[in-house]
Amino acid sequence: MACPKCKQEISLKRGLSKPIAAALGPITSLKKTVEREALLNAERQGILKDERLNNPDDFYYGKPLEYAMYRCSFFQCHKCEKPYFGGLVDCE
Repeated sequence: MACPKCKQEISLKRGLSKPIAAALGPITSLKKTVEREALLNAERQGILKDERLNNPDDFYYGKPLEYAMYRCSFFQCHKCEKPYFGGLVDCE
């Protein structure tokens, strides 16, 4: 979902051509689902209590969603195409 030139995320907003908006719609929906599930699974796994989220010197300070996305792995089912939690990423 990133621009190949500047690497900034492309979002659904006015000004996009219809074919690009149509292609981004399902991807944006998938991303939102994964983000929601990442936060839920991060809470279940207890990683939202990690000291990194409370350390002002850490990159993930006050960024629970970003940290959840960093620590949780998701995969897309080849049959139903829905994402599923694949566990925590333990290598850092």
